[in-house]
Amino acid sequence: MTTQYTPSLRLALPGTGELDGLWGQVVNDQITEMLEQAITGQTTINTWTANSHTLTSTDGTLDEARAAVLVAEDGSGNPSLPFSIVAPDADKLYVVVNQTSNELGITTSAPGAQVVNIPSGKTAMVAISG
Repeated sequence: MTTQYTPSLRLALPGTGELDGLWGQVVNDQITEMLEQAITGQTTINTWTANSHTLTSTDGTLDEARAAVLVAEDGSGNPSLPFSIVAPDADKLYVVVNQTSNELGITTSAPGAQVVNIPSGKTAMVAISG
């Protein structure tokens, strides 16, 4: 059986007998480190495309969407316009720190998804329900 992944945090769910001799590596790299990132990890977002950034989200490896804290900075974006973060459409709680010069919206790519706006210089807890 091939390794499956949990829907929200994308943690490895190895099949019985699948990882002969590799179990420790998978537990350390694809479960323990990712739980650490989901509970206490922080990622800084400062690369914007048209003042928007879609969080990276990958099974079995560290990524932006799994981090507990998202810190948004002006970086490559236009600080005179609002910024926007697009999160995966999966259950997740984020602490979002808006260090940009303008309002920051966080939403998902789901059609009709609600946008949570965070003023410049403010921090908010945002719950995504996928």
